[in-house]
Amino acid sequence: MKRGISYLIKKGRTFAVKHPWYIPHFNGKRLSDRTTLKTIGWYAFGFLWLLTAIEMGKTYVCNNIIIRDEIDTYFVTVENILADKDFLNVMITLTGVLASTIWLKHVWEDRYLSLKRMMIAVCVMPVLTFAGTFSNIHSAIKIDYAAFCWYVMFVQLLLDFFKLWYRRWNVKAPGKSKLNYITELPKENLDEKVRLDYAKDVLEWLFNTDISESSFAVGITSEWGSGKTSFLLDMKKAMKGKCYQIDFKPWHCQTPDQIVNEFFELFRKTIKEIYSPLQKPIVRYAQLLSDAGLPSYVKPLFGLIPGMGHSIDSYKSKIECGLKQLDKPVVVTIDDMDRLAADELFEVLRLIRNTAAFPNLIYIACYDKAYVVRQISNMGIGDSDLYLEKIFPLELSLPKTEEEALIETFRRAMMDMYFLQGRHDSLRSRITAEDELIMVRMLPTYRKIKRFARVLMTNTMFIMKKLGEKKVDLYDIFLIELIHFSMQDVYMVLRDTPEEFLEVTIDERTRQAKYYLPSDKYIEDTLNELIGRTLEKYELQLIKKCFAPRKGEKIHYLPYVDSYLNYFCLATPTAQITKEEFAEAVDDRSEIMGYVHRWFYKLPIKKSSSLYSRMMETRIKSLSLEQWKNHMFLLYSWLCEDDYDMIKNVMVYYLLKDNVRPKDEEASGMALQYATERLEKIISIQKENRMNVAKNLCGYYSLIEKSESEYLLGCDAIKKMLILNFNLYLEEKHVHQDAINVVALNGNDLNAFVKANDVADSGYDTFGDFSHSHKNLIIDEVIKYFESYTEKSSHWKDAKTMYDNGPNKYRSTTFVDQTAMKEEKYSIFGDDAHFEEFLNKCFVGEKLEKV
Repeated sequence: MKRGISYLIKKGRTFAVKHPWYIPHFNGKRLSDRTTLKTIGWYAFGFLWLLTAIEMGKTYVCNNIIIRDEIDTYFVTVENILADKDFLNVMITLTGVLASTIWLKHVWEDRYLSLKRMMIAVCVMPVLTFAGTFSNIHSAIKIDYAAFCWYVMFVQLLLDFFKLWYRRWNVKAPGKSKLNYITELPKENLDEKVRLDYAKDVLEWLFNTDISESSFAVGITSEWGSGKTSFLLDMKKAMKGKCYQIDFKPWHCQTPDQIVNEFFELFRKTIKEIYSPLQKPIVRYAQLLSDAGLPSYVKPLFGLIPGMGHSIDSYKSKIECGLKQLDKPVVVTIDDMDRLAADELFEVLRLIRNTAAFPNLIYIACYDKAYVVRQISNMGIGDSDLYLEKIFPLELSLPKTEEEALIETFRRAMMDMYFLQGRHDSLRSRITAEDELIMVRMLPTYRKIKRFARVLMTNTMFIMKKLGEKKVDLYDIFLIELIHFSMQDVYMVLRDTPEEFLEVTIDERTRQAKYYLPSDKYIEDTLNELIGRTLEKYELQLIKKCFAPRKGEKIHYLPYVDSYLNYFCLATPTAQITKEEFAEAVDDRSEIMGYVHRWFYKLPIKKSSSLYSRMMETRIKSLSLEQWKNHMFLLYSWLCEDDYDMIKNVMVYYLLKDNVRPKDEEASGMALQYATERLEKIISIQKENRMNVAKNLCGYYSLIEKSESEYLLGCDAIKKMLILNFNLYLEEKHVHQDAINVVALNGNDLNAFVKANDVADSGYDTFGDFSHSHKNLIIDEVIKYFESYTEKSSHWKDAKTMYDNGPNKYRSTTFVDQTAMKEEKYSIFGDDAHFEEFLNKCFVGEKLEKV
């Protein structure tokens, strides 16, 4: 039986820690807290006592005829007065209605459920009912005052129980824009039970220490924000009645001398109440310490002043003798020593070690040891650790903060700042145990957890206000803000240069562009190079979570390219195409070229991904033929302006036969005719970005080659347009072209343009090795063009040896990777037969060259 009860209690505590939103709250504390249960117990006792007193009073009044008659007389008198003065009656009635309305509004909007208010209401109702049995006082408008008050109390109880039913124990449901920040004020009992027990045991052993001859100093060390102040508050609470306390705050002082004076002033005030004879010696001792730095010729003058002739040692001896008479030790607590500058810190340490090292004194100081050691080193002290050891014979490091305590602090912080039914719980339900573990590993202190909670809730509220709840995902905001707060370098890479770190793919379900991480090894190698450091294991886990696939993904999730920048700009960024802007561009065909030009040339961030998402989310089957033509016009305008790898996907999407009203054969034929004419026309007038056109058309060619019948434009049509594009490119060149430029590796335009017309098919050969087969769609046209030259190129030998190891003046580098050169050769010629044909037809032969 006992084991079963213990097991249930343990499971209940675990549930309360992991699911705090299911546990009712009372005045901001969980109902499962010990202090809350204690408060409720006292209220229950008072409630029962009051009900008993009311029942006893009713019985006494009913049995005592004299008192009952007096009460009746009182009610009759009041009723007569109100009956004679209608104006007073009306004013009282209206005032009662107004006050009741305000009161009930306050009850409903009250932040906390008040058990005290409920208890009073329940106790008042039987009193009013009892009074109403003697005499009913009616107002001028026929309102029974006792009944009216009874109804008000009843409505109040209904409102309070309504809060109970919907679990609104601790916080009202504020408006969407309301947010209140939590403060950094430390609280008692913040730490987990381990630290509380640790504080009590340390104090007990300190009070057992023999400090009759000298003081004893304890250092409590831990990093900033780890709960040292809360730990010290718990120690102070545990030491009440067992010692005399002095809370010294040296950071309030502006100079080192002021630190000494302030300490002894506090020390004097405390000792005055305990042992008054020590008051004057402490004052004299402090004065002599302040005058110790005076010139030697001034010091003898103080011997002439009455009471100032004694030495520092004599006054110190008097203080020591007096302190030995105390029945309890004096504990001096010093918090936040790591706020002090080097000279101020040195003065505090000198107080502890020498100046105020009196018997029966215990010093408890809290500080970040790394900071204190660094400041001591700045003062010119060599071995800082050894110096600190001499001052603090006992130096304790706080026990490691339990992860559950940090998680509970994060949950409380969110709850205290912002609580909207549904949305708040949905975020917390999405944060898994693994996410919380990653968070506490990256934010290992209470202060960091609270600071992160503030930033998270601020940005969450703002982005929801700007974009709406359905355009963002709270879980994504949590992940991004955690990276922002703890990994600034990684955040800058994700925000400013995602293309250097992330790959892009097409989501088959949503047909949207989406970022993804290729592999764990890729993440480590690429990010380590970009940020100049090695990532921790939990940091890698957090980054992978941002782009991991999720069940039932929506297009506003972080990995989707079109919504990616929303999470970094905290709103729709200006470098993104909105739905309204896209619709306006497509509606007016005459303005499309202007929109495209502005999108890609007048903005610092390319809008390719945003335009892609807008194009892909269009329901093509629902468009009329004219609307489809407008979209096609925009697509071809975009194709000429931007060299973006995704354009081929949009072209495939728009040129599918099934997407152009398949039931209407005429529409399909008209669409084919329009697509062909539009593409030929836009190529014919294009003079600047022909390489972009070539690359994107080749991408479309490679996708439709295996299933040509499904698309409006076939491979033959695309190849004709590529040839047209190439011939126009050559006509627009104003300089004489040499055939060697086709193969020269010096970055010339002709070489790059020819390679842009390559179609590569990746696969596996008969031996199972990964390979590429290449096809250059304009190489025949290139050979035909240079074959017609009257003065052919004489660089036959250079072209012949271009892909060998031998030296060549057209190579930009001396080092040659044979595999890369092989790929280069086949991306231009496709096979050896075309290469030999190119050499034989476009160059002067070897024998002629020797001549």
